[in-house]
Formats: sequence, structure tokens, C-alpha cells
Amino acid sequence: MPGITRDSIIKIAKDLGYEIIEKDILLDELKEADELFFTGTAAEINPITKLDNQEFKIGEITKN
Repeated sequence: MPGITRDSIIKIAKDLGYEIIEKDILLDELKEADELFFTGTAAEINPITKLDNQEFKIGEITKN
């Protein structure tokens, strides 16, 4: 979904050398991630620590 916070995160990630790929993903693919986070104007940037009883760490990217 378009938004200022999302656009800012994408720009910062690119500036830091991360490859950005935008695509639809399945739940199983999401669960393979090392770290997850939400972005949004009200939510700002918040880590996702649990998804369907699977826990995710707050790693180097997410905590910063």
C-alpha cells in the first residue's frame, strides 16, 4: 500500500544497499523470514514478534 512511511523505509533500505523486491507472497514464505515489521503513519515502524504461534526475533534491522 502506498504511503510516506513505506516510501521512506524503501529509500533508506536502498541507500543501505538492500535489494527491494515487491511481490505478493504466501503465508509460508512470510514465515521463512528472519525478521518482520509493520510500517505506517500511526504505527511508525514496529517489529512483528509472533505470527501464527511462530516467534520472530527482533534483529539488527528491525531494532534500529
